[in-house]
Formats: sequence, structure tokens, C-alpha cells
Amino acid sequence: MSDLLASSEGLFSALELSFARSVTRLSGDDSLELSLAAAATLRAVTRGDLCYLLGDPLVRDASSHDEDEAPVVVQTSQLPDARRWTDALERSPAVECSSSYQAPTSPRPLVLDARGRLYLRRTFAAQAGIAAAVSQRVRTPLEVHESTLGAGLERLFANAPKGDLQRAAAALAVRRGLSLITGGPGTGKTTTVAKLLALLVEQALAKGERAPRVALSAPTGKAAARLAQAITRARGDLPVSAEVREAIPTSAGTLHRLLGLAPGMRRRLGEGRLSHDVVIVDEASMVDLGLMAELLRALSPRSRLVLLGDPSQLASVSEGAVFADLCAAPAGSTLGRAQVRLLEGHRYVSGSALDQLAEAIRGGDAEGALESLRTGDALALFGAVSGRRRLSAEFLTVVEQGYADFLAAESPRERLDAFDRFRVLCAHRRGPSGAPEISRRLQAALLERQLLARASDGAAVFEPILVVRNAPALGLFNGDVGYVDRTRSGAAVAYFRGDAGSVRSLAPSRLPAHESAWAMTIHKSQGSEVDSVALVLPATRSAVCTRELVYTGVTRARSRVDVFSSALVLRESIANPNRRRSGLADALAAGGVS
Repeated sequence: MSDLLASSEGLFSALELSFARSVTRLSGDDSLELSLAAAATLRAVTRGDLCYLLGDPLVRDASSHDEDEAPVVVQTSQLPDARRWTDALERSPAVECSSSYQAPTSPRPLVLDARGRLYLRRTFAAQAGIAAAVSQRVRTPLEVHESTLGAGLERLFANAPKGDLQRAAAALAVRRGLSLITGGPGTGKTTTVAKLLALLVEQALAKGERAPRVALSAPTGKAAARLAQAITRARGDLPVSAEVREAIPTSAGTLHRLLGLAPGMRRRLGEGRLSHDVVIVDEASMVDLGLMAELLRALSPRSRLVLLGDPSQLASVSEGAVFADLCAAPAGSTLGRAQVRLLEGHRYVSGSALDQLAEAIRGGDAEGALESLRTGDALALFGAVSGRRRLSAEFLTVVEQGYADFLAAESPRERLDAFDRFRVLCAHRRGPSGAPEISRRLQAALLERQLLARASDGAAVFEPILVVRNAPALGLFNGDVGYVDRTRSGAAVAYFRGDAGSVRSLAPSRLPAHESAWAMTIHKSQGSEVDSVALVLPATRSAVCTRELVYTGVTRARSRVDVFSSALVLRESIANPNRRRSGLADALAAGGVS
């Protein structure tokens, strides 16, 4: 045991070891069991889990290292005996033992639940707060003007078949304080919400009340902008009165700004102080544990909360998979009855090869996914994207075809439109198959083949770029894509999309932090859609490459997907679901709603 902790360099970070030492020092318990447990718990949280299950193998975070470097794994046989470990932690003054999933009652830094899951105190408190708020909200009855609702549903869904799920979702959200509207890409979640908002305005007017105060929000500025655009487009076609249409909001913002957590804001919103009657959150799968806890804490008890998203997509980059945990509630439970999953997709044709590929990946059917790639129209499976020195000829052919219109465009609008039809998406951020390295090598190959020219300073005459930091004053947000154009003399200008299809130009010196976007990570593409995707997986097995990651990458495409991976890596990725450790399901069950 002593040797295990002493030789943990490469397994635990300096921060994790420092945390373990501070816990033991402040508690007066310097046992090796506590030190290892504390470091392992912080290790688990930094990987996205909410807790560390005693006895789980300890694995270094592969996402922080080159993909070719073998991960350090401590097998369970090297760890303390589970019973002895539990006994030591139950006796420790640094650990609070909890069997109720209620908020911690002491300032002890660690919490151990009855199933052997060890939490940081703040993480356990956030989980308990979410479970309590969801349990209360999902049971809260709301007053509904049923005749007005019935008439509105008949009008807004006049052409819908019997049992239409969009209609069912809208009706559910009118009647409940909490509703979950889920579904894959293009299944009409935001269209449903536009009709839901019309129904809620009609409810208020029928009762002689003002129109509801609505907050449209999302975890990122880019996702919020897309939500606003979708609602604006949808509301123009609604069969409603001018009064109702004007009352439907068309602006959206980030959850951080809504809750007073954005940079430059003085304080977070107080408990129950959010004044809105309705809060809509799009891309809810990206909301981490802490942000969801803050939202539920700030909501008024009388407000409606509608969460939109796809639980099969990537979870947040921080800890937790709260939306997926909520959506996993049994169908007959109180929480399960607050969810409608939309099934009919409009991004690609239902039953098409691309649809079959996405469904096979979502269901964990690796052999079905491989069969779709080998035989389906507009799908292809190639080998790994590169050797050590050169990108593969197949990859360069696909990329040159994908970027042909972008490279040949004669105006900024045409070039932006062309770039939005094709993406190179990478599973990794680092390593030889990581997005920055693939971007660098792609640009070098395009220059070598004289498909790109150089400016006087040696840079390419134009380069797609991805904004990685919000700049609200400029109307640019993390995830926005544009390009920098350079004359041969070196003068440069950046172009981005503006409002209503316009094109904006800015001096590159004014841009927020950005990076080359010849290739980007799948994480950065979440929420977007393009015609065609070239999906790059690592050359070797990777813990980072999960089913959800591959599913998210594939479903960015409307019509074509080319996958660059060995069959082995793809098979193992689809068989590797991102199951984040959490006790939220147990906490919800303890509250009687799951």
C-alpha cells in the first residue's frame, strides 16, 4: 500500500496528491487508506464522474496524454481490501457517512454513501440538491385551462397523425413543472418548443394574465444563438394571433448569464430568485452537475422548466451526466412520465444508411455499424488517417473533395456557406490524430499541392478558424466558425456570419482566442450540423473514444459520413459507453420519483 501511493507519479496529478495530503493533515488522519481514497476521488471527479467507487481500477486520464502512451492502470488486486478500506473510511474524521442522500450535515471534506461511493463534499451536496429539487418540481401540479389547451393543440398540430410525439411533448410541458423533451438530431425539439411557447401564452391570455416571462438558454453562447434562430424561424409559421406571436421570445442567452455566473457579473442569483415563469434549456446534455444544481436552486417554485437534449450525445466536459441520469428514470415512474422522446428525424431520411448507422452506434451494435459503413450509400470506412509522416491518400482525397467549394469560393458568403457543408472531426484533442495536429498537417498538404497559396509572411492566404472564448461585445461565441483571408501582401481580415444571413468582417487583432479549424474535435462540433463529415478516430484503442463520442460525430452529418479508423478501434469505441459514476439515480429513488 505504501509503495502504491509512493509510486503514484503518472497516476495521480500533483493537485490530486496535494489534495490527499491536505485532507489527511487537516483531519489528523494520515492513514494510507484515506490518502489513496482522497486522491482517487478527486481523480474520478476530474474525469467527469461524481464519485469514486471503492475498488474501481485507477486509470490515468488518457485525454491528457499522447494517444500512443500506454495508460497507467492500478489493478483492483493492488488496492486495499474493500471491507478494510470501507471500515477505515467510516472511522475517519475526514469522512461523513450518508445513507439518506440528503445534503451533508458536517464540514467533512469527503462523503461515503451506503454503496461504497466516495464523494467530494461539494459534489455530494450538489447531487442531493438536484435530487430534492427534481423530486419536488416533478410532483408540483400546475393549473391548466384545459379547453384552451385542447383548442391550441388541435390548431398547432392540425396535420399531425394520431399519437404524434411532438404534440404529446408540448401538452406534457404545459401541464408539468418539469419536463424532458429528448430525441436525436433533427427530431423537432425546438419546433416543439416554439409551439409550446404559443400554448403557454394562450394559457395566460385565457386566464386574463400577462404573457409568461420566458428565458431561452443553453450551456454555451453558440448553442443559445442557434436556439434563438430556431425559435425565430418557427414562430413565423405558427397559426396563432399576432398578439401571441409577438409574445414568443426570440432572444436567448447562456445559463451562466441567466444565473449571474458570467464573467463580470457580481454575484450568482439567490435561491428562488429567478423571476421567469418558463425556463427552456437546450443542449441539456452539456449541462454539468454544478450548473444544473445552480439552475434548480435559483428557479422559482412556480416556474416551468423544460430541458431539451439527446441523452445519447456527449455529456458535459465537467463532472456528471445529469441529463442522461434524469432521462434514465423508469418509464412508469413519476420522473419517467415527465419525459417524451421524439423519434422521427428530419436531419437525414428515416431508415437511410446514415440513420441506420446512427441507431446502431446509439444501441451499441458495433457489427451493425460496421455493416452500414461497408454497404450503405454515402458511408465509407477507411483505415487510420495517417502514418507517422504523411496523411493517408484516402483521407486527403476526401478532404480535398469536401473543401473544394471552400477553396474555390469567390466571395466571403460563398466561402462561409461552403465551409458549413463539410467538417473534419477528431476524437482526440492531443496526439498524432488530435485536431490541432491534423489541422496543421492538412494545411501543409494543401499548400504542398498548391491548393492554397502563401501570403508574404508565409501564412496561408486563408484559413478557417474556430472561436474558443466568448466575446459578447463582438457577437462572437465559443464554437463560432469563420475564416481569415490574407492578401499576398499580408493584409488580413476575418469573416463571420452576422444576423439574417449577413457577413461580418473584423480585424484579426480584435478576435477573441481562436484556433485553426481545418479539423476540430467532436466536442467542439456538438450542436452543429453539416452535409458531410470526415470522422477521425485514433490509431489505437483509447478510453476517450466512447460510444457517445462516435455517435455525436456521426450525427453532425446530414447526408454523408467517411470514417477513418480501423474496424478494431471503431468496434471497441462503440462497445465503450461513457458510464459516469453517479448516485443521482439512487438519490431520485430515495425521493420516490425514480
